[in-house]
Amino acid sequence: MLTRRAFVPALLSGLLGLFSGTGLAKPAGDAAFDGVWSGAGTVALFGRREPISCRVRNTNRSGDEYFSSFTCAMDPYGSGSLTIPMERVGAKRYSGRFYDSFNQVNVQVSVLQEGNSQKVLVSSKKWKGVLHLRK
Repeated sequence: MLTRRAFVPALLSGLLGLFSGTGLAKPAGDAAFDGVWSGAGTVALFGRREPISCRVRNTNRSGDEYFSSFTCAMDPYGSGSLTIPMERVGAKRYSGRFYDSFNQVNVQVSVLQEGNSQKVLVSSKKWKGVLHLRK
């Protein structure tokens, strides 16, 4: 059985390199969404909420398409990074998804932006989390 200590690094490491940029010309996107955001939140796993801190870089790929590169740390589990494609789905709302191969589940990522703050909701059948980020 996988220990809690090994869960987060394995999860994040398993997701590295899933997506990469394509070098497409970039039409103007949402400049307010672009840039570096940082903050903290919680991840619910193993029946408990665990604190997490993250730094996120959002980069416009093309039109309403973005890449969000997450670098997160959870004590005492360690840290990891992953990049996922995101899409603007409404006014100040963004959505993306990725496959968590470690837990064999699809993960949905939703972002609601209000000014210079973002609320990031991450959910799957096996775990969920929330981040509060500031630019």
